[in-house]
Amino acid sequence: MKQTIGNLGQEIWQPSNPYTNLSKEGVQHCQVNTLLSIMPELDKPPKGLLMGVIDLGDGYALL
Repeated sequence: MKQTIGNLGQEIWQPSNPYTNLSKEGVQHCQVNTLLSIMPELDKPPKGLLMGVIDLGDGYALL
């Protein structure tokens, strides 16, 4: 619980109104966690390289 509060505290982007921002970040985390529990396929990383990246082989890529 302490770690979650600490992570949310780091995400506050407007120090003038920290409690409002903290509650918005908490709500957003809950929404994302809910979506991921309903649709776990959303959490899978994309396969392959990103669009526009050239595979140079041997584990190298040109960005």
